[in-house]
Amino acid sequence: MREGWARQQAARVLQKETIGSRLRLVERVGEFTGLYPWQWTPADGDAFIADLRSGPKPIQLSTARTYEVMIALFVEYLLDTRYGWVELCLDRLCEAPQEVLREGNSVLHAVEYEGDPRRRPWTTTKCRRCSTQRIRG
Repeated sequence: MREGWARQQAARVLQKETIGSRLRLVERVGEFTGLYPWQWTPADGDAFIADLRSGPKPIQLSTARTYEVMIALFVEYLLDTRYGWVELCLDRLCEAPQEVLREGNSVLHAVEYEGDPRRRPWTTTKCRRCSTQRIRG
């Protein structure tokens, strides 16, 4: 499954680093759940992200969203009938992959910038004000 997804992404001409980071994340989900991708449930997606958002070094909301998108892309590949994974899993395993992350259990994109406020990009107004001060000074 992972190899097929890597080939699909390579056919889309994605960079090797992008493909590699996505594959590593899928492997992390598998290690976290102890399950194969066709066994993952929405509860597993919830638990994985919740675990990463807790503890002494929780990931940022923007990172959580990125991870959710990556996982959703992998599962979308598995569910795409053109690749045949659902039928294969049902025939051989009597189980099939299912949607793990969807709008109802994913991070909402509610604000323009979600990173560390100390690293927030400047607004247009702030850029203009700073430029004006440099010209005068």
